[in-house]
Amino acid sequence: MFMCRKIPMRKGVEGITELPFKLIIMVMLIAVVVPVSIISYRDVRRSAFDTHLRDELNKITKLATVISREGNLSSAHVELDISGDMFAGVTHVSFGDSVGGDTHLIEYRMNWRGHSEYVHVRDFQLSSPVNSSFTLRRGTYRLSLTNLHLSEDSTVMIVSLVGQRIDHDSFYT
Repeated sequence: MFMCRKIPMRKGVEGITELPFKLIIMVMLIAVVVPVSIISYRDVRRSAFDTHLRDELNKITKLATVISREGNLSSAHVELDISGDMFAGVTHVSFGDSVGGDTHLIEYRMNWRGHSEYVHVRDFQLSSPVNSSFTLRRGTYRLSLTNLHLSEDSTVMIVSLVGQRIDHDSFYT
């Protein structure tokens, strides 16, 4: 059988007087650890989102390369996720320009950086359905990539939202 023995409690004021000091030390430790943890988490999220966004844009350039080899007016759809979160996001992603402009670039800007980043494409030009730049904000999009041969040595990859009408005349004027 178990016997319970009563443990005498110490009576004194030492425990009560030490309590505020211990609480102050704990609050100071929390005040130091929490911000450092949040900053570390934010940096990890930003690095992961940067990698994710580059992978998404490279997915588009790889698909566009395949479509450009399939012939005039060939097309395919792709899902683009540039949503991010509260620690890491994008302000915009811009595809190309009007034919003859800076059409070999995908420009994107992160909301925590002061400068834009670029993805270069070599084999074709990028444009919108109305022969201009095409800009997206934060979110998830279904895009259509359509190959348009303008001449023997000029190919345009039209980037548009799925179902958006392409104004073919604007490319031939």
